[in-house]
Amino acid sequence: MSVKRRAWLILIAIAIFAARTFAAGVLYDASSNQLPQLPNFFRFDFDTPIVGPIYGFNAPQSVGGGVYEMGPTDQSRYTFWLTNTTVLDHTQTVRVSARLRLMSQASVNPTGRAGLALSFTDDRNLYNELYVNENEIFINKRVGDQRVRDVSFAMDTVAAFHDYTMQLVGDALTVLVDGIPRLHGSMFDANGLSLPTIENWAVVGDITSSAAGRWQMQTFGVDVSPRKVNDEPYAIRAIDSNASNAVPEPASALMISVFALACARRPRHRKRLTTTHPG
Repeated sequence: MSVKRRAWLILIAIAIFAARTFAAGVLYDASSNQLPQLPNFFRFDFDTPIVGPIYGFNAPQSVGGGVYEMGPTDQSRYTFWLTNTTVLDHTQTVRVSARLRLMSQASVNPTGRAGLALSFTDDRNLYNELYVNENEIFINKRVGDQRVRDVSFAMDTVAAFHDYTMQLVGDALTVLVDGIPRLHGSMFDANGLSLPTIENWAVVGDITSSAAGRWQMQTFGVDVSPRKVNDEPYAIRAIDSNASNAVPEPASALMISVFALACARRPRHRKRLTTTHPG
């Protein structure tokens, strides 16, 4: 194999590795001092989803000083930002994240709803929702034909901004706050719950007609990347401490194979030069 051909194989391997490593996703950052923009982000008002931008929204909004603010929202209506331009592939690692500060909220169903939420549906149209009230966060689950509280974590959501991340690995959902796992749950089928869902939606804002809220946001986005061992839920993670049993990821294995092939094989003309023949 020529040196040029080996070089091309190495470059191809690097390109494949890079393509698999780069994450897909979108990010809104209020440091731009602009509202979230189409085509990646869309503000949804339940009663006027199309003409809201023309005739006004359900809730006031503003952005300045690197902070987006919405509210107070209308308790009887839904008002949120959504993105649906990324396939939320459950076979990879899906992260839906927002840096938020709750200012105030009120709910007629405080055990199951709150005035600020982060939620999403994956590529299978399975769903879950993270609610934020003044002194706790919680996720829901399906019981019969109802969405009810699953698990919660007590914290102050008003005093400062926090990074909230809903991370999906397979069927397991982990909620991280400021990078620390705080809640564990699972996605569920919302069919039959009077909750219309569409696959690959990620949402932040007031997603319920049972609550109202006022809140601030610095970032909101989704990220889908190849699954890594460190992404696995703690309850199901199995790491063999024996390094001889380690198995590289497919892209890494490909690079290793190509480099080994390129380095191990010697050009044939060198073999002819160093081979002796009997006289």
